[in-house]
Amino acid sequence: TFITQHLPDQVASYEWDRLRTYAVYVKNICVGKAPCARTESFTRASWTSLQRLAHNQPICPNLRHLSWGMDEAPPDDLITFLGPSIVALRITCFAGRFTLDEYSWQVHLRILFRAVSERATCLQGLWIFLGDVMTPSQVTIPLSQISLPALRSCLLRCGKVTFSDLVMLS
Repeated sequence: TFITQHLPDQVASYEWDRLRTYAVYVKNICVGKAPCARTESFTRASWTSLQRLAHNQPICPNLRHLSWGMDEAPPDDLITFLGPSIVALRITCFAGRFTLDEYSWQVHLRILFRAVSERATCLQGLWIFLGDVMTPSQVTIPLSQISLPALRSCLLRCGKVTFSDLVMLS
């Protein structure tokens, strides 16, 4: 059963306390325009408020599976959900909505992947679906610069993959 929550732009402290009480029970989250999401219920202001209240700690400390759909730069919001209990992370990018150049994307992805390696220390599965949004090297270069010791499965689905893209990950 999916439970959908809508957050106000500014999360009141009593609502944050209530959220933290129930957040320990959350095991799976699907955010944004990921294939499993039923609605997009968080505004930019909601995320900013949650990040401020979380104090650099995972919002859901026992979260195991996170699916994230994005149609703009990799958000800091995703990092707010990363914690040592995450075993599966799925990132889906949507074509036609990206405004950043290749260098900017690599910077954002480098920050994201560094946070994944530092915070999601038990990550076993990483799935990245790009479509034709980015070139494989935009992902493989920053991904090759981190260590994910528990990783057992990595899937990169995108447009044309070259041999040099694969060498980056070896």
